[in-house]
Amino acid sequence: MTRRVVGVVVHEGDEKAAEVAKRVLEVLEEYVDEVVVYPNISYTSKKVRTLKVRGEICGEFLIAVGGDGTALRTFLAVGERDIPVMVVGTGRRNFLSSVGADLAEWGVRKVLSGDFFIKELKRIKTSSASSDYPPSLNEVYITSKRPGKSIWIDLFLSREGEGKSLFSEKMDGLIVATPTGSSAYSLAAGGSVISNELEAMSITPVCPHRKVPPLVIPMDYEVEVKADPVSYTHLRAHETSLHLVCRL
Repeated sequence: MTRRVVGVVVHEGDEKAAEVAKRVLEVLEEYVDEVVVYPNISYTSKKVRTLKVRGEICGEFLIAVGGDGTALRTFLAVGERDIPVMVVGTGRRNFLSSVGADLAEWGVRKVLSGDFFIKELKRIKTSSASSDYPPSLNEVYITSKRPGKSIWIDLFLSREGEGKSLFSEKMDGLIVATPTGSSAYSLAAGGSVISNELEAMSITPVCPHRKVPPLVIPMDYEVEVKADPVSYTHLRAHETSLHLVCRL
């Protein structure tokens, strides 16, 4: 018989999230062989193992207990592994939550019994001349290392070996967002909201010196950004997050 392991990530330093997580752990102990938890929430059990590093979280699925920030950090910790994430929302907006805090136990039991579906959310894979970065569920923001300093940005799009330059302009930065992230920082900067049903991503200039409109492009484009003086960044939306949602 396969050993069942589930991972739980909790909003650090949040008492409400910790209390909800303890309720979740009590349910998990009834069904699984081991629960891996980050961070320490002072819960003692032979079945519970506490991690010191979020990136070591593992399991057949993960449960993030907290707000949207906790959910995003959990998806980041998953990296390129195909591990679905259930989000128990204890924050203010809970845009990414699978269930609310009041339905935490019910939601966990539904998932453990197989009564759920998985929603695939696109992420952006980013690389530069010096680094490769974890896939981003919300957005990638390209800006100067010096706060408040504008930079020249050259934007190129390519698909199936053919590329074209879109613009070259001075601005505070550039946001490339997924449909999930289009309603966050990108929207605040004047970008468009994109339905998660669309295979698209938004490109939003931040405070350009000349009027440069936000763009919505198909996700099969590769975005190349040259930020003055020498940095190059490649962005490709081809990574998928598995968002676990309970059936009502």
